[in-house]
Amino acid sequence: KSPALEGLLVSRYFWLMMGFFSVYMGLIYNEFFSISQDFFGTCYDLKSASSGRVMPTDGPRTTCVYPFGLDPTWKISVNNLTFQNNIKEKLSVIIAYTHLNLGILLNALNCVYFGNYKKLVFEVLTGVVIFMGLIGYMIVLIYGKWWYPVYAYEPRPDPTIKNQLNISTSPSIIVVLIGDVMGVTPLAEPNSKQLQWFDNQQAISDALIYATFALLPVMLCAIP
Repeated sequence: KSPALEGLLVSRYFWLMMGFFSVYMGLIYNEFFSISQDFFGTCYDLKSASSGRVMPTDGPRTTCVYPFGLDPTWKISVNNLTFQNNIKEKLSVIIAYTHLNLGILLNALNCVYFGNYKKLVFEVLTGVVIFMGLIGYMIVLIYGKWWYPVYAYEPRPDPTIKNQLNISTSPSIIVVLIGDVMGVTPLAEPNSKQLQWFDNQQAISDALIYATFALLPVMLCAIP
């Protein structure tokens, strides 16, 4: 028997899952060799493309939701690359976060099985609080930005269309996270719309930051 073939045989389910998830993510991105597939039609009026802008079929506040993945019309948009890179970056963070949570869960189960409760308390549980407080908070902001209506931020500059999105005032996750770590108070900043997302945001972010800095020495000193 060839050692190389034996290695492939042992890892066959690993390769199967890799292939499954690559196909799944390709369907989400709606890309097949960089070509979008029109499975469910589109939520945009392609007749308006001649004017340089593609508008939703039922106006700026569209109620059309693409059933699965990205609308193929994004491929012909001017900001296609920016939009798709943004989606891919956020999905990569969410998938990595889920994967790391699975690893933490397995570590906790091992600690319980082998009776290593010191490691469970001072490494696993404290690590969960730190991990959830920093990365988990960012994941919540990502979903919040997806779910919050884009037209609720600010009107667009075009006076002929009401309540359009002004991208310059939509919340920035990076700006919010940096402001939280640096201790920037949203309402005290002139560009507070980039920082203030919800009520009691500053209190929640401060609690997460303080908990992280308080638990780091505990985790590092208890189990060197």
